[in-house]
Amino acid sequence: MIDAGLSASEIVSRLRAIQVDPRQIKAVLVTHEHQDHVFGTDVLALRYGIPIYANEATRRAAKPLKKLPVPVHLFETDSPFRVDRFYIHPFPISHDAADPVGYTVQTDWHKVGMVTDLGCLTPSLEALKECDVLILESNHDIDLLLNGPYPEHLKKRVSGNQGHLSNDEAGTLLQSLLHPKLRTLFLAHISQKNNLPHLAYQTAETVLKETDGAVQLHLGWQDFISPVATLT
Repeated sequence: MIDAGLSASEIVSRLRAIQVDPRQIKAVLVTHEHQDHVFGTDVLALRYGIPIYANEATRRAAKPLKKLPVPVHLFETDSPFRVDRFYIHPFPISHDAADPVGYTVQTDWHKVGMVTDLGCLTPSLEALKECDVLILESNHDIDLLLNGPYPEHLKKRVSGNQGHLSNDEAGTLLQSLLHPKLRTLFLAHISQKNNLPHLAYQTAETVLKETDGAVQLHLGWQDFISPVATLT
């Protein structure tokens, strides 16, 4: 599991809705310390014995991890490690956090990549190449952000190099990651105030036209479960 930003009870409810026992989870991989990414980590660790993995800067900065009475498994950013049969690469990203990362999770047969909460495209995103499944941030439409309800300092934060990816930036990233192995794309971290789902979808759909329908495109929702991608 990558991040646990909902309450543990909500996470467990959603896992059970897709027939997954929380005790089957091998690890929670933390991307950064912001509360919408770590809120449920401590309860999942204590109630279900799920190991938590983070780098040292994130462990120190995340409130649920600082008070956790069981050890956090530490890794070095950009140094791959293994959990069970999974080969995990935490790569650095640009966001206003202590030491934020995205992840790829790989087995002998498949590779999944996830990155959200990044303000700009950096060379480290090369790690996302040749994934079967991608989860990419498509946070805001720049016009809706600039003309929306956020105060000026928040608009600058969101659109800055340590903020979040716009739909157009997500499309640029996606274009660089297209390859024959890619089968499923989820758009994530879609703002409810500064974006519209159909705008995010249309931008990605335009990029995916050259794949002739080989890639399934889904939106990641905050309030309910997205479709499940099965790798066989």
